[in-house]
Amino acid sequence: MTSNSSNVEQRLLHKGTIIAMYRERVSGTSLLAIEDDLRGKVLIPCEGTTIARAFDAVFGGVIVGGRFNNDGIKGERIYYSVDTRGVLESFNAVDEAPQALVQEYGAQYEVPQKRSRKAKRDN
Repeated sequence: MTSNSSNVEQRLLHKGTIIAMYRERVSGTSLLAIEDDLRGKVLIPCEGTTIARAFDAVFGGVIVGGRFNNDGIKGERIYYSVDTRGVLESFNAVDEAPQALVQEYGAQYEVPQKRSRKAKRDN
């Protein structure tokens, strides 16, 4: 998330269920597969080693015997954001997300309420 005095870029939050994390053999890039609640299946580039350690700290059972274990993250629900390049920037377990984050996510996807006829007449 970046900001300056004239333009503030708002972070866009997403929510979904982790499917797996893959490592591309040729490029070495890691991809996190998520079933996003609104967008369906998405593949998000991420820093493999760093995110694996972070997942292990949050969910446990992700690093077993010094090796990455997809079973430790499969099915976990997360809120997440990506940076301007589309790379995973942050995540929070849905069950442990701060209330402010839950409200921020809800506010992003809130459908504006139609005003009642009475409210329209009163204005």
